[in-house]
Amino acid sequence: MTGSNYERQLAKHLDTQGHHVVRAPSSGGGTKRSLPDVFWSKANETAIAAELKTIQSAPAYVSKDEVTSLVEFAVAFNAKPRLILREKGDTAYYVIKPGDCSKTENSYRLDKDAATFTIQP
Repeated sequence: MTGSNYERQLAKHLDTQGHHVVRAPSSGGGTKRSLPDVFWSKANETAIAAELKTIQSAPAYVSKDEVTSLVEFAVAFNAKPRLILREKGDTAYYVIKPGDCSKTENSYRLDKDAATFTIQP
């Protein structure tokens, strides 16, 4: 399954849980605008703007530029920026605050144990 398929799976699951969900299929290289992979909210809850990384095995790395763009988008919409880790073969999505990630010179390292919560479709 491709990364975009995992994004669709996550969006569909969030929708079944009563969230309003937008998936930005043009995120990444499709546009110069700062767009998250998935953006969701529910009445009386703070929205979440998320970048999803699907990998064979943890950890995953997200560039500082991607995180900066994600945070800029989240701030513009008064949302929480989140990074989501999904390992192929694992059913859970691990939701991580950018500030809880280890940082390298040019990237953020995503580990399951840094997750604030998981989403289990």
